[in-house]
Amino acid sequence: MVAKQRSLAEVAADKLRLMIVQGRLDLGEKIREQDLADALGLSKTPIREALLRLAAEHLVVIRPRKGTFVFSTDPEDLEDLCALRIALEQAAIRHAMQRNYARLIAALERFGEPVDKILHEDRHDMNYYLKLDFEFHRTIMNLAKNPYLTDALSAIATKVQALRYRNYYSSFFVKRSLEDHNKLYEFMRNEDAEGACAFMDVHVRRIFEPENLKLLYM
Repeated sequence: MVAKQRSLAEVAADKLRLMIVQGRLDLGEKIREQDLADALGLSKTPIREALLRLAAEHLVVIRPRKGTFVFSTDPEDLEDLCALRIALEQAAIRHAMQRNYARLIAALERFGEPVDKILHEDRHDMNYYLKLDFEFHRTIMNLAKNPYLTDALSAIATKVQALRYRNYYSSFFVKRSLEDHNKLYEFMRNEDAEGACAFMDVHVRRIFEPENLKLLYM
């Protein structure tokens, strides 16, 4: 079977998402189509189509007669985003533990070795950490076997990653996040769904600590 060739707009959208997540485009930054077209070696048409896709994902904001901007966030917006994420993550924990408990624990156990390696290193690879972090949460979501939950979390996943990348700038924050994952795993391994859900609230809300907020609003 021949794989479907991806359009230039899809390729451009993927590259722009990565630029936003990794901070190569700042929050609130005005996007200049010609500069992006030159940087990506594309015409402005696929760039415009890509920006429309990202606007639908709330990663950019198109303001008539003013231009297109990377999303920005304020405390109220951040609270709304975190409240939604917490509700979805907690629902995923409950569903995964009810429907696929043995598979869930076996899957989460596999994160032990790479997490321990990072916890004993002085430096960290941010991209590797983000991949581990994303895979940990996605594993729980996938084993919840609820397509509505999966779709809802996917709609905010890239925005969450972009904010997380800007927060976990030091080994301390990366290691604490991974230690949180270990605690979540222990709650689930001990069949304590409510304990895991309560700690998920703590884990997600670490973004509201002063050091983290300073990075978002500096």
